[in-house]
Amino acid sequence: MNKKAYFIAIEGIEGVGKTTLSKVVSSYLETLSYKHIITREPGGTRLAEEIRVLLKDKQYSIDPETELLLMFAARSHHINEVIKPMLSVGNSIICDRFVDASYAYQGGGRGLSNDKLQALEAMVCKGLRPDISILVTCPVAIAMQRVIARNEKIDRIEQEKISFFERAQEKYLEIAESDPSYIIIDGNQPLDLVTKSLEEALSSKIQ
Repeated sequence: MNKKAYFIAIEGIEGVGKTTLSKVVSSYLETLSYKHIITREPGGTRLAEEIRVLLKDKQYSIDPETELLLMFAARSHHINEVIKPMLSVGNSIICDRFVDASYAYQGGGRGLSNDKLQALEAMVCKGLRPDISILVTCPVAIAMQRVIARNEKIDRIEQEKISFFERAQEKYLEIAESDPSYIIIDGNQPLDLVTKSLEEALSSKIQ
């Protein structure tokens, strides 16, 4: 009997540890012999990765609606070129952010209306939603300290004020608390505790 292909999204603001937890989820799926790939948004295809570069480039001043449209353009290509084809052949997907990131960032952070977001989601996602979403939380000030400590160039979005990320995380929590597909993980714990919490939560959702 073929295993179900799971679509798993890992959500959260910068600096909460999503990349690390993507590897934890990958290792967990490997122990259960699930074929899977790790991908990300914006990105996941050559075209979407180029859009990602534009979105993060500080030389551009991008208004909220243009930012939203670019995000969904990248998402559309990603869905059609990677996510749907992989799921259709039985490969699970671990995606670093999906559509709820737009509700958090362009909705909560930028203040764009749910009507605009829902219209684009309907057109681009066509009902596609993750089977499991993992929201990693962390006090915003600590998350931003982690971003700075990476010693990498701060990009256009990372340079936003703390209040922007607070609004984004509040929106994420609002979504997660009303959606039973969500697992909420405290990313401000030691990694071994985060890993244990996540694996225990996954065990109740993945057979």
